[in-house]
Amino acid sequence: MNWGREISAGLTVGIVALPLALAFGIASGATPAAGLYTAIIAGTVAGIFGGSRYQITGPTGAMSVILIGIIAQYGISGMLIAGLMAGVLQIIFGTLKLGRLINLIPHSVIVGFTNGIAIVILLGQLKYIAGAPLLTTVVVVTIFGLRRLNKVIPASLIGLAVGIALEQLWPLGAPTVQAIPATLPVLVWPHLDWAMVIGLLKPAVSIALLGSIESLLSAAVADNMTGTVHNSNRELVGQGLGNIAAAFFGGVPGTGAIARTAVNINNGGQTRWVSIIQSLFLLGVLLILGPWTSYIPLAALSGILVVTCYDMFDFENIRALNRGAFADGVVLLATMALTVFTDLIVAVVGGVLLATLIYAYRGSLLQIKSVSHVNNVAVYSLHGPLFFGTVDQLTGYIKQLPSCETLILDLSDLCKIDLTGALALSKLQQLGGARRFSQLVLCGLSSENRSILEHIGIIKAEHMVAEPAQYLASVQA
Repeated sequence: MNWGREISAGLTVGIVALPLALAFGIASGATPAAGLYTAIIAGTVAGIFGGSRYQITGPTGAMSVILIGIIAQYGISGMLIAGLMAGVLQIIFGTLKLGRLINLIPHSVIVGFTNGIAIVILLGQLKYIAGAPLLTTVVVVTIFGLRRLNKVIPASLIGLAVGIALEQLWPLGAPTVQAIPATLPVLVWPHLDWAMVIGLLKPAVSIALLGSIESLLSAAVADNMTGTVHNSNRELVGQGLGNIAAAFFGGVPGTGAIARTAVNINNGGQTRWVSIIQSLFLLGVLLILGPWTSYIPLAALSGILVVTCYDMFDFENIRALNRGAFADGVVLLATMALTVFTDLIVAVVGGVLLATLIYAYRGSLLQIKSVSHVNNVAVYSLHGPLFFGTVDQLTGYIKQLPSCETLILDLSDLCKIDLTGALALSKLQQLGGARRFSQLVLCGLSSENRSILEHIGIIKAEHMVAEPAQYLASVQA
């Protein structure tokens, strides 16, 4: 192991994580100390026990959206209990090997609620931005400007420093962060009020689901960047242990953080030691600079969160709406709206159900294509299912066909036939009697669909052949 590289990566991640931990602690409705405690405690525990050696865990903007509502209703103690319950649920998820279920959530749903969360975070910062809009603007411009110059520069930290300096040199009267005690995090036992526990069950599920989804997505991004494969079930257990530990030390629930994980990889981190080193760095900052946080304007942290919202928002998939992905766009926008106006569980469940309905509708469409019409023999191919929902499509289409001697239906791409579909094929003989065609021949039936028709007995065996070419060759002979 290259200790120099691991220490360098850990310090770089810590520098990036510091302003974000403070900002997300406040954005959650808690304190900057709570965000810092999570980056230290959960970052260490999840880094050691998680399923990805590159994953960096800490407070995130997505999680703050859920927490602010919990804290508003139940207070800090309620948030700690919900985080504890969520950690237990995540351990259960991992033990039951539910990690791979993330693959069942469509990409459009994930992008939709991520975009929705970015909007909610931004709306939550407007009250701080309104107090000193110039300060926020300077911080945002500084961060984007430094990024354009060099992506290695810790732009968020420098932007925060510029915001502090501006407030000190030219006081704008912006509210500041409360000072953080320069002491080690203290073990806190959350008071378990069973009535509160029952009321917090749904929020705890939301925390567990969001924490699991975001962490596994971050681990998947790390896999793509490094060519490795993480253990998704172990990652869930590690995240659960991290959230339990954070709750016992007064921290907010955390998740795997994509931005900090990417910083780790880009700076050469290879082992779990990076998580430990970044936590030790943050602990040192806490013990040395904790009281100095009272100089940080809230509007400056809002500037950091504005940039974070910009990074979270997936503009590429929004632009894809104009490039033919209309159905995915509908799911994305619906999920995004549900995230903004309801909550995560409703948004994810609603988005998945909508995507499922659209997929089912697409799968239920029967496509009929003309193959050839030569020597009074017409060949058409059917694609999709022939069931009670599509028989009207078939009969309506056949009625529009020009008359011919023999009608051949190529059913090679027909995925399924039910009783109604079989009866519809039988009724096509009646169209033959109406002088549309004299003979109906079915080709390319799968063994399953052939046995259905033969078992029912409504289509005679001599009307079924293997391939259209086989029948046409016999006719020509």
